[in-house]
Amino acid sequence: MRRRQAGIGTRVGGGSLVEVLDPPEQGLILGKLLFGFVDVQNSMKTVAELIDQLFRTHRRPDGREYTYKEVSLALDRAVEPSHLSKLRTGKITNPGRETLLGLCRFFQVPPSYFFPELELSSQSADSSIDNQASPVQIALRSTGLSPEVQEKLEELIRALQQ
Repeated sequence: MRRRQAGIGTRVGGGSLVEVLDPPEQGLILGKLLFGFVDVQNSMKTVAELIDQLFRTHRRPDGREYTYKEVSLALDRAVEPSHLSKLRTGKITNPGRETLLGLCRFFQVPPSYFFPELELSSQSADSSIDNQASPVQIALRSTGLSPEVQEKLEELIRALQQ
């Protein structure tokens, strides 16, 4: 398999980015972080696109994508491998609540990954508690990237701001 280098940069603070971002994702993330805007047209992804992104960006320790069977077994077969395939390819467009929660648990993403409006209402309700978080940290949380990549991007942004 041929790997493409990330356009944002592969090394930040001595570490490397785990995930490779497509150019549209790079632009959206940088736009959110540096300029405070959100590209509404591109930020509304389908369930299939979101699930595909989970498989592409949250990988096994050896770097390979999880198989549908591995995910199904980890979820005690609550979701069959064929069902995962149909979700990822868009043949099933409206998964059930338990399916989405299972995927959130397996890939360790918050439910707001599938429902970004939950993040917005949660942020406004918790604004008094979360006032220590910088705007960059808040924007990074909404990207759906892993915490490790969020941390690397935050380091990169801090370096660019200096």
